[in-house]
Amino acid sequence: MRGWGAAAAALLLAVAAGAEEPAPAPERDIDPDAIALVTRMSELLGKVQTLHYVADTAYDAVQPDGQKIEFGARREVTAHRPRRIRLESTDRDGTRRTLRYDGKLLSIVNENEKAYATVERTGTLDELADYVHADLGIPTPLSELLSPDLPKLLTDEMQSARYVGAELLDGKRVDHLAFRNEEVGVQLWIEQGSAPLPRRVVIDYEGSIGEPQFRADFVTWEIAGKAPDALFRFEPPAGYERVVFVPRKRTPPTEGAQP
Repeated sequence: MRGWGAAAAALLLAVAAGAEEPAPAPERDIDPDAIALVTRMSELLGKVQTLHYVADTAYDAVQPDGQKIEFGARREVTAHRPRRIRLESTDRDGTRRTLRYDGKLLSIVNENEKAYATVERTGTLDELADYVHADLGIPTPLSELLSPDLPKLLTDEMQSARYVGAELLDGKRVDHLAFRNEEVGVQLWIEQGSAPLPRRVVIDYEGSIGEPQFRADFVTWEIAGKAPDALFRFEPPAGYERVVFVPRKRTPPTEGAQP
């Protein structure tokens, strides 16, 4: 009975204060065809143990005066489920970084600064992506594509999902999809046919100052290759300086907020 009493008291206080009823949640518009296409893509990527892709990425950096400046990089990723990944990134200014994870040790090497950092970690690739983003502050905008939970994430977290239409992208027939919630808008182009691979991704951070955008075009995909253990194993390069990761503090969610 205590629960009922507390709820009744809260209701009476709200009425006495003249509180208005909470605004209704925005209506959701989920096209099942869009979710079906994403599910088909996720099933393909989820059933392969080893995959490799090369992507050209670009992102906007919003300046103090509001202007957007574009920066970019080429990323080469090899993942071997459930606990191995190698990411090589070359920025347009020539900066080269390599991330390796073999299920036990995470390492990041900056070739230009001749420095590296390591930390012992265990867990799946999803758990690693969460750690790298939340604790180390390193963006991981494409990690969701490798998650088997992608269709559920889009269904649960997006207010709209729609099929835009069939298009031709770099000589390949693709299906163009669009998703949106109050914070971000996501566009996804998926190749038609027996290999429904993502070919382009655009993310608009509409809830951020200046509404910056992230873009990725996939140059190559390989989903039946081999990945030797040495590809993910880290050996300190001769003459490189070891530095220390400085994890940032996670901000605890406020009461009633989603984690």
